[in-house]
Amino acid sequence: MKAILSYSLYRRPKATNEEDAIGYLSAGSVIEVSRIEAGKMLDGISIWFFAEDGFYYWGGGIQNLLGEGFFSWNNLPLDTQHAVLSSIVNDEAYLIEKRVIGSLGYSLGYKNDDISAGLALSIFVGEKTPEENLEKTITYKGILDIPVDVKEAEEIIHDVFPNIMKQITPDMDIPMQMGGSISLSGSKSVGSRGLILEREEKSFLLTCFHVLLGEFIKKGIFPFSGSPNLSAEYPSSQKNPHGVRIRKGQITEGRYDNNSDFALVQLNDEFDLLNAFDNRLFNDFHDSNTREGLLHKNVIMAGAVSIMQQGKVLETDGSVTITKTGMRFRNVVVTEKISAPGDSGGPVVDENNKVVGIIIASDKRNRSYVLPIHNFLILEGYKIN
Repeated sequence: MKAILSYSLYRRPKATNEEDAIGYLSAGSVIEVSRIEAGKMLDGISIWFFAEDGFYYWGGGIQNLLGEGFFSWNNLPLDTQHAVLSSIVNDEAYLIEKRVIGSLGYSLGYKNDDISAGLALSIFVGEKTPEENLEKTITYKGILDIPVDVKEAEEIIHDVFPNIMKQITPDMDIPMQMGGSISLSGSKSVGSRGLILEREEKSFLLTCFHVLLGEFIKKGIFPFSGSPNLSAEYPSSQKNPHGVRIRKGQITEGRYDNNSDFALVQLNDEFDLLNAFDNRLFNDFHDSNTREGLLHKNVIMAGAVSIMQQGKVLETDGSVTITKTGMRFRNVVVTEKISAPGDSGGPVVDENNKVVGIIIASDKRNRSYVLPIHNFLILEGYKIN
């Protein structure tokens, strides 16, 4: 298959930019492609083209194809299929979703959530209609018959609601663990504690922006810089029937955008919290290179309402729209229903206690939505305490 470089690309001996380049080819150059492989992800695209000149070229710089050369989806190895779907999601799935009536997002998953049916590009819709007119397969960068699966998600809503009373084990433990309740001081809306983070020798408690700072979503004010008038309490007085001592902390930072739904509460030097739930200590976190490996694996969530729930990962690299706010979140992990209203902010870990992210939403079709934390940790310089 012949392909045209859309801009200048280095010639790499392996499918990564971590290998020294052997020169480059200019934009407009034509290469004869032998195969497509999974490689280092750059700008969200992790497919690489191996050419007959013996070098690899990053897929993000390959645009125009010449002649009739195409690759068959079913002939690609599983890791390459993963890379192709992840690249589509990060590269141009938004163009596809514009053609789907009632689109709420898209992701990488299995056809009909059935592992035996193979990988597919999932498109979430509020309700399936005959007018969708989306083919069952698409073509991407010379790859034919990539499966598309349209799935109903209905309304996707943040998991935070007021006045849900239930005895919560993490609020009773000393030290208190994650997954217990937290709220804006004086507020009736309740969410869940997520993680203890550290930066510059200071410690912070992480939960969702919409849990503590929902009023600022209505005003369109985000990011948020700490106010002396705003503090959080944990456990929340709304969910504290046993009279556990209430702790308070200053809300110092909050972000609510395509990659973030985070609020941070600064902790005192002598705080009595533990990065664990059910005595499962958090020891690491998934990044963009390991997230795809979660497909169909079990994850565990602890929340202020559901306490502990387990379910399978149905999709990764998702993009979903919160119905009431209109915010589109990227890189979301979609699971079986493991959360309920009040669980927003609750930590989600795999069976090896490796953190996936925190709960941000659920829908009426038995799915929960997990926002990964790796971008926040890496870009903002935080680490898990």
